[in-house]
Amino acid sequence: MEESNFDPAAESLIRRLVYPVQYDRNPSASAKSIVDDMCHSGFKPASREKYIEAVRAVLVGTTEIANLIPQPHPEQVVRSYLLEVLKELEVDQPHTKSH
Repeated sequence: MEESNFDPAAESLIRRLVYPVQYDRNPSASAKSIVDDMCHSGFKPASREKYIEAVRAVLVGTTEIANLIPQPHPEQVVRSYLLEVLKELEVDQPHTKSH
C-alpha cells in the first residue's frame, strides 16, 4: 500500500465525515443531512473552509479513503459521498452565514 502524504489534520476531518455514514446503504443520500448537522454544531472542530479544503485534497489525492475507518463501502462509494458533501459545503445557505 502506498504511503499517503495527506495532512493528518485533514484526514481527521475526513474521518469525521465518513464515520456517520459508515453503515448507510447509500451514503451520498445522507450528505445534505450530515452537512446540516455540522452547520448546526458550528463545524467543530474546524471551520467550513477547513472541511472544504480537506475534502478537495482527499478527492484529488491517492489516499484510499475507504480504508480510513472500518466500513463496508468500496472506494468509489466513499468518494461519491464526499463529492456530495463538498457540493453541500459549498452551497451558500442563509442559515450558515456568519454574523
